[in-house]
Amino acid sequence: MRLNSVRTHVVLIINVIIMASMPVMGQVDDSELINSYWLTDRIFIVGCGEMNMDMIAAVNTEKGIVIIDSGNSPSLTAKYKAIIEKEFGRSDFKYLINTHSHGDHIRGNQVFKDAEIIAHKNTLKNLKKEENVNEEEIKAYVKQTRVQIEQRNLIKKTLDKDSGLYKQLRARTYIDRNKCDDYESVFQLTLPTITFTDNLTLDMGNMEIELFYFGSGFHTEGDIIISIPAENIVFTGDILEKADHQYSYGVNSESDFDPWISSLDKILQNNNDIENIVTMHYGILPGVLLSDFHNTLKNMRDDQQQKTSAVDSLSAMIASSNVQEAVNKFEHQFPKNRQMEYFVWAGDLNSLAREYQGKEKYDEAQIILKMWEKRFPNSTAVLYSQVSIFMEVGKTESALKSLKKLLRMNPSSCWAAEKIYQLENDN
Repeated sequence: MRLNSVRTHVVLIINVIIMASMPVMGQVDDSELINSYWLTDRIFIVGCGEMNMDMIAAVNTEKGIVIIDSGNSPSLTAKYKAIIEKEFGRSDFKYLINTHSHGDHIRGNQVFKDAEIIAHKNTLKNLKKEENVNEEEIKAYVKQTRVQIEQRNLIKKTLDKDSGLYKQLRARTYIDRNKCDDYESVFQLTLPTITFTDNLTLDMGNMEIELFYFGSGFHTEGDIIISIPAENIVFTGDILEKADHQYSYGVNSESDFDPWISSLDKILQNNNDIENIVTMHYGILPGVLLSDFHNTLKNMRDDQQQKTSAVDSLSAMIASSNVQEAVNKFEHQFPKNRQMEYFVWAGDLNSLAREYQGKEKYDEAQIILKMWEKRFPNSTAVLYSQVSIFMEVGKTESALKSLKKLLRMNPSSCWAAEKIYQLENDN
């Protein structure tokens, strides 16, 4: 072969490689959304998007690398894994720990299939149910998600690229596109191989990693908290999202606080110098918030044991009159100066509203939600419930009003932006 032919051949190969590495026309290469950093000398965080929409953690120990959660997509998690290997200069993955069973924490399990995968026994039980999901359900889910991706792309065109909402939508689009592609090609449900009931301690040579079952009824049935005392760090999965948990609409007067408090008792007893809390969607929070959360739960348990739920009294009033009359009477009889006798929790109001919604008594449900909004004006949870009911009964304008208020209170809410777009473009 002559020199010119060789040069031409080389150039053609280079062009093929370059073209193969370029994004497909119409797609944007958002791989730069992947970011990573060292939280401590031995703990490394890697994920996608500024708002921590997808994230895993890696712990560098004498006995191997320990991964905490595996992310939303095998293909994305494979990229995270490569970054970890480069940073650590090693690839001996010893354990993967799943904090709970939600898909955005376990879909990347297969990337670490050579490691032992640890989770609470209830997480394994919940994941085994996913084995029964049929191919048609997956296809329908992927189709729906791809429609959402196209909607996000249209919404993004109307936004400032420096806005929090634009960044959220861009990251969510990139994550979901990878997730859909994976479902259609490489995804394999990969189950935990080691489970525990109450707590489990991993001796990793230069540190111990402690796993505590948080208890059911707060988020999922299998949530765990991971504590690394040597690093003064805890990982809370999706349990701890923000400082204000007293108005968590998932907690009500029927909740069993004892397991939650007991698990935090153990964690704080073993590690009372917590500096950082690693949440998997809300970034790094100051360690003091775990103690605040602990105290809030104890105070709520005290109220539960020593006082009467005002919402129970409201329910009794409703039984002897109509809802609006009962609410008016309630507001008159239970002013704030009776807090020594009664407690009013958002979770109880939410449960009552949901009860009416389930019975298709939508007017009654809306009255309860208005009461909830009045008593807890900073709650975004009530707006989600309002939207659910308004959309169910076809009150589009009312749903849009609640959604726009939600977006004002949380300007980075992808969910609110997408729902607004859907409702405004249905016709």
